[in-house]
Amino acid sequence: MFSIDMKEIKQFEKDLGTFSKKAVPRANMYAMNTSAFEAQRVAKKIIKGTMIQRNTWTERNFHVEKAKLNSIERQSAFFGSRVQYMETQEFGDTERKKGKHGVAIPTPFASGEASGTVKKKAIKRSYDIRNIRINKRKKKYKSTKQSNLLAIKAALKEKKKFVFLEKNNMKGIFHVAGTKKKPKVNMVYNLSHPSIEIPKNPWLEPSMKNARGKMPQIYNSEIAKQMEYYGLFK
Repeated sequence: MFSIDMKEIKQFEKDLGTFSKKAVPRANMYAMNTSAFEAQRVAKKIIKGTMIQRNTWTERNFHVEKAKLNSIERQSAFFGSRVQYMETQEFGDTERKKGKHGVAIPTPFASGEASGTVKKKAIKRSYDIRNIRINKRKKKYKSTKQSNLLAIKAALKEKKKFVFLEKNNMKGIFHVAGTKKKPKVNMVYNLSHPSIEIPKNPWLEPSMKNARGKMPQIYNSEIAKQMEYYGLFK
């Protein structure tokens, strides 16, 4: 003789229904959101080690669009950046000149670093090209050297800090200091190249790859939490 307790079967059926209709959708949602924020955390760590930042603007423009509690098929979470230059960092690009002269490439002097070194710091605010104004040359001179000298003297006389010069097959924006007899000029922006290649500096792909690797562990944890929350299969 044996007996079957139908209460246990009915409870098991009820738990299965709760598991599929409530626990799984909630676990999916939380797992997706946790993974998206994990990707954001790693991305912030990557850019701190590979990008020159003046402030937290880049980090503050990371964005997570969280998954919502709807049907499983429609659930999705997104992570990315709101600023255009982060796409350039991810995939690389070619920057081309927009005017008469070449692309403005900042020198180490623009960031307060020693000449001849690899630029690692952010550009000083006073050397931001958007804030630089240069007087147009009123007339041409017989030689480039003469033109440069007169431009430097004019800048010092008018107490202008910046001047456009050409020297040794190079042209650019220079900072002017010193006196008329002993002027000091330092290149702030090199304008010699019509285009430059911006190399890839991936931040999104490695952060998402890291999140995908942790997804099974995150999902298992969320499923366990939901089962405990609903008191299932005890």
